[in-house]
Amino acid sequence: MQKERKQIVDINFVKSGKTLSVKIMGRVGEAEADTLKAQFRENKLDDIDEVVVDMADVSHLGSSGIGKLILMYKDISLKNGTLKIINAPDHIFKLLKMLKFDQIFSISDKTF
Repeated sequence: MQKERKQIVDINFVKSGKTLSVKIMGRVGEAEADTLKAQFRENKLDDIDEVVVDMADVSHLGSSGIGKLILMYKDISLKNGTLKIINAPDHIFKLLKMLKFDQIFSISDKTF
């Protein structure tokens, strides 16, 4: 019998003008990525030109979370908008660069 795992993520969305800011805190595994997708899609992107994802407090980004970043990029780019990842922890920054995501959207690491 498989044990049900508790989600360990907090996601906040703030619209300011034509920007949707997404602050993710915690671990982004499969269940958390599904939560991210559902909450992201609840936001109307009609008047949004840019989605900024702040990953400063993300401890883990699994393959499902990576997939949801691609989904977010796809959704906003269909509206001629842009996706920007900011404050990525070093291990996540390196992973996204290795996957060449920096060629698709803007990615910046944590700056102190």
